[in-house]
Amino acid sequence: MTYDGVLTAPATLARLERLVALARRAPPECARLLRRRGRGLEAGSRRDYAPGDDLRRVDWAAYARLERLLTWVPEELLEPRLELIVDGSGSMGAGEPDPGLRARLVVASLAAAAVAREVRVAVWWSAAAPRRKAVSRPGELVALLRFLGQPTPAAGSHLVSTARRAAEGAQGRGSAVLVTDGLDPACVPAAAQLGRRGFDPLVVVVEPRAELSPGAATDALAAGWVEVVDAETGARRRVAVSPRGLEEALGRRRAATAALCRALAERGIAATVLGSTSPFEAVAVELLRGRRRIPSRTGPR
Repeated sequence: MTYDGVLTAPATLARLERLVALARRAPPECARLLRRRGRGLEAGSRRDYAPGDDLRRVDWAAYARLERLLTWVPEELLEPRLELIVDGSGSMGAGEPDPGLRARLVVASLAAAAVAREVRVAVWWSAAAPRRKAVSRPGELVALLRFLGQPTPAAGSHLVSTARRAAEGAQGRGSAVLVTDGLDPACVPAAAQLGRRGFDPLVVVVEPRAELSPGAATDALAAGWVEVVDAETGARRRVAVSPRGLEEALGRRRAATAALCRALAERGIAATVLGSTSPFEAVAVELLRGRRRIPSRTGPR
């Protein structure tokens, strides 16, 4: 399934443009969540000059005041960098509204906010052979949306290997966001691996309002049964369908999301849930405000 038409629609682009403008006006401290140790150098602390030190690093202004030779000790710059990982497992295509589409929009909004703050972004699509797209300025967002709109790779649980690739590609500590529907058991080990590798991970769970689209739910209720296919394993089974059964299925899904958030919290990993009525920009907006949890709200999806 492709989402290119929705992702590059004028309404979507307008919302991302507004987010870019908001991010540029946000206070400087919000960028703290998006910084990582980089390779650049800048003057840091000072120490007494020793024979053989580079004369270009001598603090001549201090010498004029103190008549004492001091040399600057270079420190690594904090290069803004953000890794975004999209869950590519099969369950991302099931639910209403579509978790796969919502996850793509969340990633696009996070990338828009980040590049507006001059943060380099790498987007990873979880798959056996992970796809990667790098963006560094708002003018590249349309190309990113087209990348996200490509057909979904073959289903499977590849979050752990993709997280490893993302960590290795960043070559250092940084911030990383994993966007998922929360049904892949690999969410916890993938986020934990990012944490072990020095990242500051955040897991965003995209939660639907229903397990089936309205049309599919109507057909299933009329027939009284439906053939269920496990999106992760491909296993099939026939089950009876009733309004109460659909409601219970959604309840079990929400319970699984709560259990996932608890498991992540036990490991010191932040998680937040994007409800079905929250706008897709909500995660990015809350990060710009220095928060990592999305308050309950209603509004356009």
